[in-house]
Order: sequence, then C-alpha cells, then structure tokens
Amino acid sequence: MVHRLLSALSLLLLVTPAAWAVCQGAAKIPFTPYPDKLTLKGVIGPGEYAGAVNVAGVTVHWMHDGQRLYIGLSSPGKGYASIGWRKAGEGGWANLIVAWVEGPGAVKIEDRKTRGGDSSLDDQNVLAVAGKEGPSGTVIEFVYPLMTGDPFDPVLRPGDTIEVTVAYHAESDDPSQPPTSQGSITAVIEETPYPGSEAFWLVARSDVDAEMNSDLAQLFFLGLKRERTGGLEVILGGPAVNEDWPEGQVEFVKAGGYYVGLKYAGVTLMAEYGYKDYAAVIPVRSGDRTYLFVGGVTRYGTRAALLWAATNFQAALSANVTIVYWRDKNGNGEVDPLTEVMVEART
Repeated sequence: MVHRLLSALSLLLLVTPAAWAVCQGAAKIPFTPYPDKLTLKGVIGPGEYAGAVNVAGVTVHWMHDGQRLYIGLSSPGKGYASIGWRKAGEGGWANLIVAWVEGPGAVKIEDRKTRGGDSSLDDQNVLAVAGKEGPSGTVIEFVYPLMTGDPFDPVLRPGDTIEVTVAYHAESDDPSQPPTSQGSITAVIEETPYPGSEAFWLVARSDVDAEMNSDLAQLFFLGLKRERTGGLEVILGGPAVNEDWPEGQVEFVKAGGYYVGLKYAGVTLMAEYGYKDYAAVIPVRSGDRTYLFVGGVTRYGTRAALLWAATNFQAALSANVTIVYWRDKNGNGEVDPLTEVMVEART
C-alpha cells in the first residue's frame, strides 16, 4: 500500500456520533432503478441525477440503483475534490474517494480507506469515472458498489444512514494539502421497492442452465434449486425447458422444431447459436411476491440475461419486460458481461 498523510480529510471522518447529531438534517440518496439518463462525461446535465445537496460549497449529485452509488461532485475549485462515507454511529474504516483532473480527459482518482487519522490507498473499487475542469470549477463523476466485498469498506444497504464528508481545494491537486473548504452531513440511502437478489433462489430446471449458471447462483442468489418450491425465485429458461414461462408479452419463434428467435412488440429478433442471442426478463407479481423469469432463445441468451438481471436487479424487477441482446464479440464462445451484453428494449 502507498501511504500518504491526508490529515485534513481524515479528521473529517473522525467526527463522533454526538457531533453528527448537530450536523444538517439527513439528506436522501434517491433510488433510481434504471439510471439511463446518466451520461458520465464529466458534464452534469438536468435530470441526470435524482438528487443533489450542497456541502461545503460542493454540489453533490447522487442516486443509487440498489447495487451501486452514482455520484457527481461539482466543485468551484480547480484542485482535488473528495467525498467519504461510513455507516452512521459506527467506528472502523471509512471509504474516501479523492479525485482531480490532470489534463483534458485525464482524471486521477484514488480509492482510500481511513481510520483514526490514518489514510492509505485501498483496493480500487471504482467502477467508472469521468471528469472535467473548466472556468467555473471541476466536475468529478464516478460509480461505486454499495457492497464491494473489501473488508475495509463499509457494507452499505438501502435504508442505511451514512455519515458523508466532502472537501475541495481551490487550486491544488495534492490531497495532502488542507482543503479550501470541508463539511459533513448525514444521508439516508433510500429503500428499494423489492428485496435484493440475495433474497432470491435461482431455479434452473435444465441441466444445461444449472451447470452454466451455478457460479451466479452462489455469487448473487441464495443458491440453486432444480424445481420451484416456493419463496422468492428467479426462474431460468424459456418455454423449451420451463413450463411456467409467462405468455403474452414475448413470443419465442420456432423453425424446424427448434427455437430460433423471439418476437417482441411486432419485431422478430433472430438468434445465431453460439454467436448472438436474445432473451427476455419478465417479472410476474402474485400477491405480495414478485418472481423473475429469465429465458433466452438458447443457453447463451439465458446466461446473458441472468448476468444483466443479477447486476441490475431492481431494474429487472421494476420493468414490465426487458429484452437483452448478446453477441460474442471476441469469439471465445463465452458471455462477457462487460462488453457483450446490452439492453435491446425495456418497457
């Protein structure tokens, strides 16, 4: 680890619970199931973020989708900007994100842990970052997981109250320099309308789907079942392997006795086995429970759609139907969630 003294910033994260009680009233980090208006280009336009609050002269734009924080810092300075957080009333390590713009399109961001006045670089868990510096100041935008799996990071969940610290420097990019302005607030991560994926079982009736997605069952869900037994469930497979597949919104198309495509909103989308595929993600609500059906034309579409749903779970449950597209861009015969899976349609 590379250590650097961040005395002024670290002290912000040593505020006692009693002191937090006299800070501003708790702000809200709004829930947005599908933040499709966010451009993440270092320029924050109207409506990109669901909420904003001013702390120490920095406008903090933010929201969450149940799995990730989306944060935009609009600072009046031309030096670094920082934001840190930990769960309210708890000691231990806190997250601290420090970022600055080094040149056109060049953003430097540090993911740090801090406790007791000490600060050091932590594992890099920032998922995406953008920033720009201009005559009116600096904008830093980034995406960060609510739960990173890092033992030094606070485990955040919807409904949690967190202590937030914000600082910026008018000129310097050196975080060891005391900030020009600094401040703190408490904030509540707004509850989501549905439980997270960790409350659901994954049901795979076919051997192929069970084997191909057993890793995701352990990573995102309660585990894997081969039959429906009640409770909250994500059910894998289209009509070829799943007799409960909901009819009406999506039609799977057959040719020569095999499923070759699906039809949605009057458009037929044809798959090519092992190269491109389409899948549907459909929530079905029954009483106070919601079940999620995930099925592709072939096994590849099913896995692609499950990867998307597992990492965008509230978006999957909040829609009527989502059509997911996969194409094997690198030709390795596997589904790469970062570069090969996209949303074709969502209503």
